[in-house]
Amino acid sequence: MTLLPLLAAYFDISVDQLLTYNAQLTTAEIQRIYQQLKAEFGQRDGAILLKKIHDLVRQYYSCYPFVLQMGLLLVNHLDYLPGKDAAEKQRTYLTEARALFERVKNAAGDPELVVQARSYQAYCDLMLQQPEQVLAALGEFVPATIPPESLIAGAFQQLGRNDEALRTVQSALFQYLTELMSLLTNSLLLLSDQPAKFAETYQRTWQLATAFSFPEIHPVVVLNFLLGACLGFAHQRQIALLSQVLTRFETVLRQVVVPIKLQGDAYFDRIQPWLDQLEIGPQTPRNSNHLRRDLLRVLLGDPQIQALATEPTLAPQLQKLQTLLEVEQHDEPAE
Repeated sequence: MTLLPLLAAYFDISVDQLLTYNAQLTTAEIQRIYQQLKAEFGQRDGAILLKKIHDLVRQYYSCYPFVLQMGLLLVNHLDYLPGKDAAEKQRTYLTEARALFERVKNAAGDPELVVQARSYQAYCDLMLQQPEQVLAALGEFVPATIPPESLIAGAFQQLGRNDEALRTVQSALFQYLTELMSLLTNSLLLLSDQPAKFAETYQRTWQLATAFSFPEIHPVVVLNFLLGACLGFAHQRQIALLSQVLTRFETVLRQVVVPIKLQGDAYFDRIQPWLDQLEIGPQTPRNSNHLRRDLLRVLLGDPQIQALATEPTLAPQLQKLQTLLEVEQHDEPAE
């Protein structure tokens, strides 16, 4: 009992609040807090937001799904946080996020949370250029698994609940396609010195994306893929292919409505309940209000792209994108 005032002071609450304090948040509460914090990036001072995140993590340190999401929040918005340069920010906040993921990995009893935390921790290690730790944590080969969604869908079928079985299959398909798009984007980076294989990967991936209407229902993963294709073709000086990708990049970019929310369509017409039950719901992990600005800065700031700015075919396209960037920067709210 004598520790209660000290505990109340630590959490910055009254003793009465401490006695009725619930250290666990619901999924809806986690979604709300994440959305609120994400919306404040770019609007409020980064140091204030960082303190807010620290206070919330301290307050809900035993709510492991929340701690996991706060780690992801740091990873996805580290460029908005205090620091003298990009390298320092990455080092500081990836290290901090890694510690949160390690906390979840070591303390959470939920096997799914532990697996997620281990993967996110390995991502931080990779970005911190510590590949040995990544391989030590995850191994050198992709593990063989039995997809749980097949078992869940089969169980629903046996119960005669076919609509829920279809929802399960659609949700898994949507998630696997998203992951596949990301893997194919990564493969472009590994094929930059193999022009023929690079071009084939680009064409096949674009066909896959358009077949499932991903430019409309998941534009972020498509734009990241197109950005990687642009940079690769610029490096290879493939002018015709680069022009084609720039046209597609601009088209998808202009169609984006922010803030972006993941959604289904006429084909993926059963996935909304699955999206809604995710820890952060259908919102994107990173603040999407500045998506166009951030992507355009990366594209137009690339030295290989800049070296091709006077090419007759590319010059008008790049100028249109530069004008779009200026509009995006002009419309930014004052911080």
